[in-house]
Amino acid sequence: MIPLILVLGGLAVGFLGYTKLDNSSTEIEIGNLEIEAKDKESSSIAYVIIGIGVFMVIGGVNQTSRKY
Repeated sequence: MIPLILVLGGLAVGFLGYTKLDNSSTEIEIGNLEIEAKDKESSSIAYVIIGIGVFMVIGGVNQTSRKY
């Protein structure tokens, strides 16, 4: 039961981090001019959240492969 919770929770946390990363930048195009603004603090937090999600998924998969 715990491995399933870890895998599903890791996927949810990873998706949350991905959406936070996607929302951390904005760009505007006017003709040939392209202006982009990024929030560096928000993107670094998003990478940390994605990393936590990856570790949760790896931990869940590791727990399912163990024999008790």
